[in-house]
Amino acid sequence: MLRALLSRFPLTLQVVLALMVLGGGSLGLIAAAAWWQTVGEVRQTAVRHVMSSLHASHVRVSRSWQAGVVTPSDALFAVPPPGAVADLEILIDDEGIILASSRRTWIGKSADALPGVLGLPRDILDTASALQIDEVETFTVGRLPVCRIEDGHLSRRSCLTLVYVHDTAPRWQAAVHARSQEMLVLTGTVISMSLVCWWLIGLSVTAPTTRIVEATGRFRRGDRTARCRLAGRDELAGIGRAIDDAFDEIAASEVRLRLLESAVTQTANGVVLTDIDGIVVFANAAVERMSGYRREDLVGRHVSRLRPGDLSDEASEALWSTIRRGESWNGTFRNRGRDGTVYWERVVISPVRGPDGDVTHFLAIKEDITEQVESRERQAYDETHDRMTGLANRVLAERALTEALASGGLVGIVHLDVASMGRLNEAKGYDAGNRLIGHVAEKLRRLAAATPADTDGRPLAARVGGDEFVLVVPGLTAPAEAETWAQRALAACAGDPVILEDGTTVTPTLRAGIVVAPRDGDDAATLLGEAYFAAARAKDSGGLPYRLFDRDLDRRIRHLYELETSLKKAVYRQEIEIHAQRFVAAATGDVVGAELLIRWRRPEGLVSPADFIPLAERCGAIVEITDWLMREAAATSQELNQALGRRIPLAVNVSPVEFSGTGLLERMETLLLLFPDASLEVEVTEGVFAGDKAMASDILGVLGAMGVPLAIDDFGTGYSSLSYLRDHPFTKLKIDRSFIIDAPTQPRHRNIVAATVALAHSLGLKVTAEGVETEEQAEVLRAMDVDYIQGYLFGKPQPIADFVAELRQDAEGIEGPRRQGG
Repeated sequence: MLRALLSRFPLTLQVVLALMVLGGGSLGLIAAAAWWQTVGEVRQTAVRHVMSSLHASHVRVSRSWQAGVVTPSDALFAVPPPGAVADLEILIDDEGIILASSRRTWIGKSADALPGVLGLPRDILDTASALQIDEVETFTVGRLPVCRIEDGHLSRRSCLTLVYVHDTAPRWQAAVHARSQEMLVLTGTVISMSLVCWWLIGLSVTAPTTRIVEATGRFRRGDRTARCRLAGRDELAGIGRAIDDAFDEIAASEVRLRLLESAVTQTANGVVLTDIDGIVVFANAAVERMSGYRREDLVGRHVSRLRPGDLSDEASEALWSTIRRGESWNGTFRNRGRDGTVYWERVVISPVRGPDGDVTHFLAIKEDITEQVESRERQAYDETHDRMTGLANRVLAERALTEALASGGLVGIVHLDVASMGRLNEAKGYDAGNRLIGHVAEKLRRLAAATPADTDGRPLAARVGGDEFVLVVPGLTAPAEAETWAQRALAACAGDPVILEDGTTVTPTLRAGIVVAPRDGDDAATLLGEAYFAAARAKDSGGLPYRLFDRDLDRRIRHLYELETSLKKAVYRQEIEIHAQRFVAAATGDVVGAELLIRWRRPEGLVSPADFIPLAERCGAIVEITDWLMREAAATSQELNQALGRRIPLAVNVSPVEFSGTGLLERMETLLLLFPDASLEVEVTEGVFAGDKAMASDILGVLGAMGVPLAIDDFGTGYSSLSYLRDHPFTKLKIDRSFIIDAPTQPRHRNIVAATVALAHSLGLKVTAEGVETEEQAEVLRAMDVDYIQGYLFGKPQPIADFVAELRQDAEGIEGPRRQGG
């Protein structure tokens, strides 16, 4: 209680109070001791004085009495000054009569009246038989008997009483005065020493303590520069240094904490910290961005506000059970923000343990993977859907057909082929053809969507080629229903004309092929091929708009089917061969590159490219063949360039199929990384723009940005648009041989070639003339400043190994320049 009371006052005042108590107590003890000493000294002095006075008076009285009889008139004692009471001497006989006194007026009177006069007790003058000293108030009274022997007998004697009264008051006053002077000096000394002690304590204790208190107060109020900074080696200096070290560590920790908090707050991942009961104690800005909730709306509330929308109660209970056991939990789920926006997040929740090892908090790291999920969904969608029409593509059609076959029941496959697409593209351009394709796709989508959802299976509409579509119809009750679906599809597509941009109308004409599984087969790829063959028969027959698949198809259809099946394994069986046809500089005749051509050598013999290339494009084998061809070309080109010390570009024809999302760019990028010294050229025809023109343009643009030379092949044979040359990064234009053959003899052809060359050069393109077979043709082309010449005049297609060997020989000087005739 005393400590609590004292703690209300400053330390300086507490020190002053302590010094006052110490000084006062010391002075009190000293004063008591001095008083006790003074009392003893005054008493001893008074007693000695009385005793010495009594003895002196005893001698005088004894002499006087031995000499005669003492009478009241005897003047035995000296007379004191007037008014004085001290040192009174009285001689009293045995009858109580005063015989002598230092006061003459008392002689002869009875001694009984004297005590009252002197203010002494009545028995103070009684006869004494021996020396007796009494102290009464301020008087010291001594009594001494004076006796003499009568008649020489010891038994007979008479005695008088000698009384001496000494007033000690003056002595007391003098002693008190002297002691008072001493106490004043001592008090002054104590006060002076107390002040010195107070100053020393203030200097060594109060001032450092005040600095410590001030520094801690400033630090507590946020001043992180506050320090005690006490010098010395005493305990307070040590405490100050310890506090300064603690302040330094706290300030450094706060800097680290602020840095950590800033990093956590600004990190792209959401961070949520909850207590053991799930109450949010911290959430960073990323959580606000992801969920739409402000941090103020989350902190202090249960984390269930951020609970995923598709997380069941059972899953939520399992989550909490896991983390409460001290284990981490992670998962990916879809959530819904405050405004209803759906987002995906990957969450890792970890327990946070305190110093005692018990779980005190939970830390959740939330990564917004919405873009990743949507990207995967888009990628999955792009892999299974046609970009131009949004319908399923061949991959999804084959997958759906496989699932339908596995579920059992009859499945109808209707292959639809849009007729006369080539003529429409030539007459109206590829935009018109794309409009017609979009029209047919929309009709088939509506037809498939019109099927009730409670049926055994909803039909799937797919685009499997440039002008080819497929309907997969599961749940048929009879094979004849497949014909009904074909009729409905043909009627839906041909019902409304298509209005082109120039205002003209086109009515779609389609042919269909019908296959029913499992009657006609149980393999999805085979069934799709059979439906295609059936549609091809309907298209070639010119009669009925649809045909049922028949195993007694004519030999040509069977042959095509067999070719397709075998073609898919041709690369694996190493049946595909690479041939190279050189092209030379028109001015010098030097070999400057070659176009790579593929040949299919079956055990039965060579297959014409005119037969298997379209087939490979329709069945998708062209992607694998082109990939293999480009790898072989890159490896050969790098080897050849390094051997010759100069670049010999090798041109590869890329099918339009490759421009519909087959991964051409990724494969080309990989090749350029694997073979950095290779020189590859990509040749395309105008057919790349027949499908998804936007995708084709994007792919061409990226190839150009990658530094891959691009050539447009067979220029002039299709619906040639100058915008293709203007809008795409082509570096070379190849004029079709149909314009070259008659150029020496037909002025019109010659003028077309010359105009094409001039146009290409004005656009910064190199020009290659194809199909040059005579020197006359070559001379005409040289006159037109054609850059490169390709044809039998300079070399027929030959195995690429022979082409490389000849170039090596020419480089080594074994043979001179060669020129092969037709």
